[in-house]
Amino acid sequence: MTGFLTALYQTEHQDSSQCIAGDRLITCKEMTQDAALLAASLPAEKRIAVHCQSAHLFTIALIAIWQRGSTVILPATDKPAYLGSIEDQFDLFLDDAAIEELLRTRHAVYPDNSSETPDPACCFAVFFTSGSTGLPKPVTKTLEQIEAEVTIQDPLWSPMIPAGARIVGLVSHQHIYGLIFRVIWPVMSGRIFTADPVPFWEMMQGDLKHGDVLITSPAHLKNLHPGLVDVARPSLIFSSGGPLDYEHAQAARAMFATCPIEIYGSTETGGIAYRRQTSAETDWTPLPGVTSRLNDKDCLAVQSPHIAGADWYQTEDKAEIEPATGKFHLLGRADRIVKIEGKRVSLNSVERRLIASELVSEAAVLLPDENDRRLGAIVVLTSAGYARLEELGSFRMGRLLRRAIAEFEEDAALPQRWRFVEQIPTDSQGKRPLHLLRTVFAPKPTEPDILETVQTDDQVTLTLSIREDLIYFVGHFPGMPILPGVTQLHWATSYASSIFGTPETTGEVSQLKFRKPILPGHIVTLELRRDASRQKVKFRYFSDGDGDLSSGILKYDGDPA
Repeated sequence: MTGFLTALYQTEHQDSSQCIAGDRLITCKEMTQDAALLAASLPAEKRIAVHCQSAHLFTIALIAIWQRGSTVILPATDKPAYLGSIEDQFDLFLDDAAIEELLRTRHAVYPDNSSETPDPACCFAVFFTSGSTGLPKPVTKTLEQIEAEVTIQDPLWSPMIPAGARIVGLVSHQHIYGLIFRVIWPVMSGRIFTADPVPFWEMMQGDLKHGDVLITSPAHLKNLHPGLVDVARPSLIFSSGGPLDYEHAQAARAMFATCPIEIYGSTETGGIAYRRQTSAETDWTPLPGVTSRLNDKDCLAVQSPHIAGADWYQTEDKAEIEPATGKFHLLGRADRIVKIEGKRVSLNSVERRLIASELVSEAAVLLPDENDRRLGAIVVLTSAGYARLEELGSFRMGRLLRRAIAEFEEDAALPQRWRFVEQIPTDSQGKRPLHLLRTVFAPKPTEPDILETVQTDDQVTLTLSIREDLIYFVGHFPGMPILPGVTQLHWATSYASSIFGTPETTGEVSQLKFRKPILPGHIVTLELRRDASRQKVKFRYFSDGDGDLSSGILKYDGDPA
């Protein structure tokens, strides 16, 4: 199998179609000519960041940058804040518009270097992972390493792919899995790849052809569109970015008549192993040439030429290896440990306890804020769980799940912040980067931050941080903002409803008193006392420094008094 650049520049391949953008087939010759023009148009910067929606323009940029001896920087996203966090890693940024503009306005003639393609060992690409802190961490790979992995994997899959099959990508080519399977592999194997982004099933239903190869993620296969039952059958489906649940693997198999091939690996290692879940106990099979072993913590270490040469790469994935076959079973991450109240808490362990509940389908546990050591849980409920949520409300649902975890975990491992969602946020690879998970806990401009909650059957106290960005301070009053009384009343009614199950509206409010103003930045306590027999809830706002701030009684319809 020839290398990536060599395959593009081979004389006999010049008129072969390599890419399809919309309805237009693009030949190798067109791509290399555009790459030559782009290379001649680029300034002298050595580190060039590329983020494209089009895999066609992306590939042109790769060729041009490597031909001129520069390094390709591959940001995970083009969001301004993210690019700002890695701005020291690149000197020039190219997106679709910038590449198209350079190709349209420049008319330089770049010398034909088809016989002088650069050494793949000197073609560098820098990827970024979120890391354990959530900050982007650069990982450098060479084209030689990437080509070595393709050479290893191609013989496994090519015999199952019919002639003329296209590579259809639903994942981004900005990550190593998408780059290898959507761009490098198709070029090296002489297959056409689709250029247009199709992150959702609905965007490609009418375009899929019999025998095509789908490059997907667990996020895609967990959300199969009903209309897919009528599409042409693909020959293979690949998935990477995280393990696929057995039930979702079987759903995809039933829908497409082929079981997904999962690729296990990381940005640092590339592909390590693969599996097809023909049973719930299917182990991972190492790729050819990959050797594995366990360290003293039962974490997997791997060795292969496409990973780190003769060196061993130590992962943080706990595993069990079958000595006779070399296959292994993954047991979760070993490095998801945080310290809370001076105690080490395994986030994996808390997640497993949650998922063990019949009320919970999926869970992600994290520290929502580095400066706030309260554990947070993002939870997708089962149908039974949603029924209980309707019955109990969010606050009491969280308390119920805390009690279930408390049978196994110490108090420090019990989440204090809960978010019940329909789907846990993932990136285009199906992974759950920390920065995305933390957005679920981002403060809302209509709610205070709850710092602490203490509850008995008929009484609860909530310690509230009155943030300065709450919308209620706008215009109330200019130059001297105070929290409106109607907002204090609304919060008391809302929290009483979610905690005690009282109605969301009251029949009457009595003995309402506002003694002292509540100001931006203050920490106050809201005390709620329920009198179930009389269908009343007494509320009181107070603080250590100022004493009582406001109070009243919420009366509900049907009060016998």
